[in-house]
Amino acid sequence: MWCGEFKSAFETAEEMLRISTEHHFPQFVALAQMYKGSALCALSNNSQGLALVRQGLEGNFALGRRLALPELLTWLAEAQMRAGVLHDATSTLDDALNAAPAELYWRPETLRLRGEVTLTRMHSRAQREPDFAEQSSAERDFLDALNLARKIRARSLELRASTSLARLSLTRDEHHRAEELLGPLLGHFDEGQTTPDVRQARELLARSVER
Repeated sequence: MWCGEFKSAFETAEEMLRISTEHHFPQFVALAQMYKGSALCALSNNSQGLALVRQGLEGNFALGRRLALPELLTWLAEAQMRAGVLHDATSTLDDALNAAPAELYWRPETLRLRGEVTLTRMHSRAQREPDFAEQSSAERDFLDALNLARKIRARSLELRASTSLARLSLTRDEHHRAEELLGPLLGHFDEGQTTPDVRQARELLARSVER
């Protein structure tokens, strides 16, 4: 899932679901449903995928499980975003941020995704002129995500936040800012060059220097 290999993730989640169901491991049944649903949403089967993510999350709640709740809610929000249910995605992300504020390991991604949902909602209204208040709100989320990722030394999450912020900067013709965000950071990645996160960051960096 993290590497963006959603077909393989789907197949692995199906096997996980089969084994967990056969051996009566309800916690792993619920997690497998969330993995499978998230992979389906990424593969464009949004209605079935979103239903599975919800089912898995409800299974976790039924077990009284609260571990990693901000991360699980963020998965739901991402599925809602891919399904175009943007208002629900925003609400879910707010719930994720309030669920366990001291649990920081996934919080940068939750903040980043809230910024992306804000921009997606703005673009979905097909406005001729950008809403600068919404752009500023998204920018704050990206910056908060970036600063927190640096603080907890989560390099992959730092790259995601930097990429989102660089993409927004390019829409404002702030090419130098995009270069400063991505150039030095990409130098730390010796592996994973074919992953979607690194490829997208390199493509944005190339755009910023082609001006």
